[in-house]
Amino acid sequence: MGSLGRVTATRLVVSCTLALALFGASRVLAVTDNPQAQAALDNAQATWDREENDQALQLFEGVVNDFPETEQASMALAMIGLWWKEDGDQAQAFETWYRVLQEYPGSEGHAEAWALIGGTAAEEGDYAKALVYWDMVIRNFLGTWQEARARFWRAGFRWEVQKEYDRAARDYLRVVELAPRDPMATEAELLIGYHCLLMGDIANSLAWCDRLVTEHPDAAQVPEALYRRGYCKGAMGDVEGGLADVEQAATIAQGWLKVNALLLAGSFYGQLGQQKEARARWQAVLDLPEAEFPQLRAEALYLIGESYFPERRYSEARPWFERVLSEYPSAHCAPLAEQSLGAIPYLESAPKGGS
Repeated sequence: MGSLGRVTATRLVVSCTLALALFGASRVLAVTDNPQAQAALDNAQATWDREENDQALQLFEGVVNDFPETEQASMALAMIGLWWKEDGDQAQAFETWYRVLQEYPGSEGHAEAWALIGGTAAEEGDYAKALVYWDMVIRNFLGTWQEARARFWRAGFRWEVQKEYDRAARDYLRVVELAPRDPMATEAELLIGYHCLLMGDIANSLAWCDRLVTEHPDAAQVPEALYRRGYCKGAMGDVEGGLADVEQAATIAQGWLKVNALLLAGSFYGQLGQQKEARARWQAVLDLPEAEFPQLRAEALYLIGESYFPERRYSEARPWFERVLSEYPSAHCAPLAEQSLGAIPYLESAPKGGS
């Protein structure tokens, strides 16, 4: 899971009317909120979402021309810059964003332009520049939705690039405080739990995952929260409780998360001494399309082989280790499979009751 992949200058626009209702009026009194302008901005955004790009550009320009002294005009101009960026003309995009900064200082569009400049820099790998712009949004638009998003993006940098998990978690916490009803906040809750886990704070990680599952049962992040809550429960000794969570996650998740949930469920069954059930979960990983997740498929093969050892069924373990070495020789678990394979002749010749 990586949040820097989400640091993208996209078409996500908060309603100026909603932002004002949540956070208060603009700092520039000459710039006002206008319901007619908001309707026009919403129409332009909806048109762009339908990929009617040329028409959307005309509608954004219409907002700027028809309602020049409004918050919506500042936001429309920021979106025009993004339109040019997506059209491949980055120079025109930056020219438009700088125009927002000059003509609408302190407006919602001003914050949006700074955020988009920062997001574009992050896309290009220039995180130092991105941080400058996100920090300016945070300092100059305290208590706004734009602050929340800038903190969300900055947290991704602190996590994935700087490895400063505690500072990243504090940024995510501020996102939750600022915009608790925004889907971004639900993602932030999941990431706080994940960062607690990275810092070794399993109890707090469990608490955040439990909060997400309990308070946002329909959120898209619930499958991953269930998986992580299950992991935490197992790490704290509640293997059966952890198993229930990861089994549920495996049922509703897709992709890498489903595979990891199946692997962890198998491990929990193994801890409970239910090797047959464990093998069934790992076999389910192998039943998925072969091209997907080769490292995890190799791990499933290795774990199936290992599951026969407690039952002293060494001849049945051998082919699974051989498959790891033949099909995935560069997998992380290949050296372990080779060791286990080499141990089988000694284990088979050991007296009954020996180790």
